[in-house]
Formats: sequence, structure tokens, C-alpha cells
Amino acid sequence: GLEAERAAVKARIVASLKANYPLPVLLQIAGLARSTFFYHQKRFGQKPDPYVQVRGRIREIFTGSRECYGHRKIWAVLVKEGITIAKKTVLRLMQEMNIKTKVRRKRYNSHRGTIGRVA
Repeated sequence: GLEAERAAVKARIVASLKANYPLPVLLQIAGLARSTFFYHQKRFGQKPDPYVQVRGRIREIFTGSRECYGHRKIWAVLVKEGITIAKKTVLRLMQEMNIKTKVRRKRYNSHRGTIGRVA
């Protein structure tokens, strides 16, 4: 809520002044706990997406396959190209990019229908 936003603003101010003044003094003046400061510093220092290039390559492979390749085949192509990635990661990235194949895989059906004559 509002209190968390205030703490985040204070944390940003303290972070900008940290180079010039000792951290404990800044935290005391701001009325901010040390753990709160580091929590917010971690939050606004978000890391860039490590899969940016892989996402692009997944989309290229998918469109190149006329939108027929699923996560298994796309994973196989990526591995063949020398990209180390897990199948489930490819699946998750495809779900995040909202990529779905046109054709679903047919599943084995052991039902043999009606056998013999129906009385």
C-alpha cells in the first residue's frame, strides 16, 4: 500500500545519496530499516531477461515451421544449434509469448469400438 510506496521512495533517495554519506546515518535519518532498504534496492534493480535472444529464435523456428512445431521440436532444433536450454523452459517461454501450434498431436486410443454383434 501507501506505506510500502513511501519506503520504496525513501530507499531510492538513500541509494542515490549512499556514495556521499555513510549508509547507517542515511537510514537513521530516513527512518528506514536496513533490511527494508536492501529489499527495495533488490526490487528496483531487476535483472534483464536472460532469454531475449532465445525468445527471438523460438519465434523464428515456430514461424519457419508454418506454426506447426511444438515445444519438443523447437527444443530439438535449439539443441542442434548448440543452445543449452531445458524443454520445460522452451514450453514456458512459448506460453509467455502466447505461441500455440495449429495442429494438436493425436493421442493413442486403445478403445476398439463394438466387437461382435450387438444383441
